[in-house]
Amino acid sequence: LNQTGLDAGQTVTIIGCAPIVEPETEQFVHHFVVSGALEEDSCGASLNILAAWAPGEPGMMLPENVGIPLFGELNINSMSLQVHYNNPLQLGNQIDSSGMRFYYTLEPREHEAAFVGVGDTFVRLTNTTIGEGLSEWSLQCQPGCSEFALAGESVTVISEGLHMHKTGIKMTNEQIRDGKVIRSSNIEVYDYEHQGNFEAKDVPYEVQPGDTFR
Repeated sequence: LNQTGLDAGQTVTIIGCAPIVEPETEQFVHHFVVSGALEEDSCGASLNILAAWAPGEPGMMLPENVGIPLFGELNINSMSLQVHYNNPLQLGNQIDSSGMRFYYTLEPREHEAAFVGVGDTFVRLTNTTIGEGLSEWSLQCQPGCSEFALAGESVTVISEGLHMHKTGIKMTNEQIRDGKVIRSSNIEVYDYEHQGNFEAKDVPYEVQPGDTFR
C-alpha cells in the first residue's frame, strides 16, 4: 500500500491485470497465482484468488461495470504472489522477477467479481492410484456446495477457464440443475504450453443455488 500512493483505508477497485514475465527466465515459469486476504498480513491467512497466469494468457480485463474491491473494511487488504517453476534440467544461477501488474480505479463498480474453482483444483486425485496409459476421471460438486457458497443468490459467470496443469489432454465441465445437464464447456485437445487456461466460449451464464458441476 505504501508504494501505491493511496491513503490507508482507501478503497480501490481492480479492473484488470497483465502478466510480467522475464524473457530470460520465461522457460522456467510454470504459472503464478495472486491471492488476497482480509487481514493486513496474508501470511498464514485464509486466501482468496485474485488472479492467475499460465503460458498463453495475455491477462484479464473485466467488463466496464465489474470490479474487485481492494482495501477498506470487508475487502482484501493484503496480497501474496506464488510463482511456480519448472526446471527439469536443474539449471543453476537463474534469477527471475516475474509478477503481475494490476490496473485499478478509485470509482466503485456496479458488480463485484470473485474467483471460484470446481473439481480437483490441484489435479492430484488425492489417495487415488492411477494406472498406466490413458484414464478418465469424473468429479462432481454437490448441490450443498453452491447453496452454501451463493447464500441464496444467483451469480453470473463472466469467464470460465478449463485447466489441467500438464496432466490432462481432454476436459468437459457440465452444469447440472435438477438432475439435468443444462450447459457444458469442452476442450477436445488440451496443450498446457499453448493454453494454460482454456477459455470457454459460452459465457456469460447464470449459476443458481443448488446447481452442481461435473
